[in-house]
Amino acid sequence: MKLARQNEAEECFLEALKLRKTKEDFSLIDSTQKALNLLNELEWKASSENPDV
Repeated sequence: MKLARQNEAEECFLEALKLRKTKEDFSLIDSTQKALNLLNELEWKASSENPDV
């Protein structure tokens, strides 16, 4: 369940990033990229703590 929600969040962030790049809104591009980076860090941390998941 948690992984599915993280995947859903990642999809939303990626869609937002695409739209923000189209509009060339650099401050929102940066904040969205930071959110994606944090999400990836959390996923990596969770997978390293629970390698069987």
